[in-house]
Amino acid sequence: MKMSRLQSPVNSPYRDNVGSIPHNSNLPNLVIKKFDPRLGINLKLHDTLAYEMGKRESSPQLVTRRGQVVYLYLYLDREYSPSLDIMSAIFTYKDCEDASVGHYTLSVIPLSFKSSGLIGKWAAWIAGFKGTRIDLRFVSSFDCTIGRWGIEIDTKVKENNERSTYALDTLMYVIFNPYAPDDEVKIDDTHITEYVTNEHGLIYRGNMKPNNPTYWVYGQFAKDVLDCALYLITDVAKLPVSKRSNAVEITRALTSTINANNCDGGVMLSSTTGNFDKTESPLLWCASAPILQAYYSTKEPLRFANCLVLAGVLTTVCRALGIAARPVTCFNFVHGNDLGLVVNLTYDEDHRKSFKGHSSPIWNYHVWTEVWMKRTDIGDEYDGWQILDPTLHVPGTSVFSYGPTSVKGIRKGKYKAPYNGTFTYFGINSQIFVWKKSGGDEHLKLIAVDRTTVGSYISTKAEGSWQRADITQEYKDPKGKVPCEECYSALLDKSTDFSRFSLAEEFNEVGFTLTATTDVPFGQPFSGRLDLVNINSSKSFTISVTLTVRPILYSGREAPVIKSEIFDVKLAKNEAAFCKTIVPYEEYAETVLSEFLFKCTCQANVKETDFDYYSEAVIKLQLPKITIEVNSSFYVDKATTCMASFVNPLPIAITNGLIFLQGPLFKKIKAVTVEDCAPKKKIMVFFTVTPVKEGEFMLLAKFMSDQLSEIEGSILIKVSKQG
Repeated sequence: MKMSRLQSPVNSPYRDNVGSIPHNSNLPNLVIKKFDPRLGINLKLHDTLAYEMGKRESSPQLVTRRGQVVYLYLYLDREYSPSLDIMSAIFTYKDCEDASVGHYTLSVIPLSFKSSGLIGKWAAWIAGFKGTRIDLRFVSSFDCTIGRWGIEIDTKVKENNERSTYALDTLMYVIFNPYAPDDEVKIDDTHITEYVTNEHGLIYRGNMKPNNPTYWVYGQFAKDVLDCALYLITDVAKLPVSKRSNAVEITRALTSTINANNCDGGVMLSSTTGNFDKTESPLLWCASAPILQAYYSTKEPLRFANCLVLAGVLTTVCRALGIAARPVTCFNFVHGNDLGLVVNLTYDEDHRKSFKGHSSPIWNYHVWTEVWMKRTDIGDEYDGWQILDPTLHVPGTSVFSYGPTSVKGIRKGKYKAPYNGTFTYFGINSQIFVWKKSGGDEHLKLIAVDRTTVGSYISTKAEGSWQRADITQEYKDPKGKVPCEECYSALLDKSTDFSRFSLAEEFNEVGFTLTATTDVPFGQPFSGRLDLVNINSSKSFTISVTLTVRPILYSGREAPVIKSEIFDVKLAKNEAAFCKTIVPYEEYAETVLSEFLFKCTCQANVKETDFDYYSEAVIKLQLPKITIEVNSSFYVDKATTCMASFVNPLPIAITNGLIFLQGPLFKKIKAVTVEDCAPKKKIMVFFTVTPVKEGEFMLLAKFMSDQLSEIEGSILIKVSKQG
């Protein structure tokens, strides 16, 4: 690698003019004829071989983990003389103006055969020399500023003030080091494969049971991803240079830049409306790298994202920077609750209902990102997994900047520790107070308190497998209950609407159980059912039951009722009965929203005692899976034909279909037009893949049409070099 001689900055505090080899010296300054950044050994030892920028044939870059030794060779025009030659290594942070020693963006280190520098700080030394080659080694500080650094070498001869300066034309990227004990992001080595270097994962969504994970390709080592992460920190978040060594500050800054709704220059516009063109739907995305690459090339936000997509992208940029990260899904999450631990659900005698106490209904699921780090700012009891949420909007601010907040702190109830833990704590611990409104004075009767629905089934991909890991106990003590008095206190103190109410009489003589069908394919009828049993051996009861069904969005927003049935049940002593409402495809086909979620609501009243019962059940319709088949092995630079297929589950034809192919094997999302497909017929799409590199890669497919969307499939393929 041929290097050019560079002129020193005018304001340099540590060197004089740089010019040609001085003529007034008996021994000329050393001329560095070539730098060898030793990419092979450095990238391997730093576990950064996977980064695309280190593999480039032209202008490869050096990606290093801070606090770890880097090896260089210097090739000189003559032999090095330790007694006469003076050399210094200069490291300059490139992502700022006016680098200086005082701001930790400049480090000047005299070179000798002994390591110079304090433990944990920048150090550089000559490990040896042979002929005209010098073996140079250096290490950045364990709290080094994250970003791009330049490397220069000064040479001079004793008793000569003339200096010569040579710069390595390979930039050195310095990222966090999860292997290093002194780095704040240190995590056990056994977890690094899953949470730092794994490019493939699962993100859970839909409903608790059955849950439907989406396969996600993070692509943290792909072209432009690391550069994009640094751009978000420096140019979008405009994080001060003094804070760019701190994992808390960097992850907080990144969180604020992913959601473009309230951040100028952010990555993606988010939306929970459910009304999207099929080429802009959040459900289309299943890989982070294409999003970040498209954004980085234009610096314009992409359309559209939901919480799942935002968390997937945030996980990617954190992993790219060397921080262990994973997406986490919480089912039944209370969003924006301003009544603390209380969510008030009110319905009237006409079966209309409303929520009070928070800005949005309960989200069917919500996804955020966890990152692993020490919390030296607030104490080691908060170390470990931290929550980052690019979706939630912190009240009183103009940006989405939620977290990091400690998972341990949330579990212990210490949710006021920095940053923004209140929203997660209330979001997963709130209790639902169910009220019935009746009478001209709008009297409210408290008929139920639900202490178990909110904050359930908190899930992430299991380490080392493709199964679900339930991590609810990391957030909540399964034996611990929020004191009921605390809920009532919050209710009375903060909500004058509910300051006067009556309690429902306790009634245990009739049992009520609401269930909804599961595993129902889209296109088939589904149902909700209330089972009743009279356990009284001497009394009969007359019960009025209303079952209603409506589509819902994952964000909890409800569409108008599509079916409502009223049943009058006469329940004799010791008798059981049931009420059932069935919704055929024809009744829900035109009303279904994204993610194919419906809610069945039951309201019942026992006339003899005026006892009221209320319950809800969510139904997630199941979609077919795309099967991807290959008939031959994959080789570099060889086209291979693949087939994606599934069966149309509907009783009507599918029209205007597109299959979107994405993954590391594609530079951008590839859309393939699908012919119209008759009912119950098989859809088959053929396409070719020409890999440009060897390794294991996830190939993902998503289908969108006028009648059906959100169908997906994936396959893990292995690409080999041609024999």
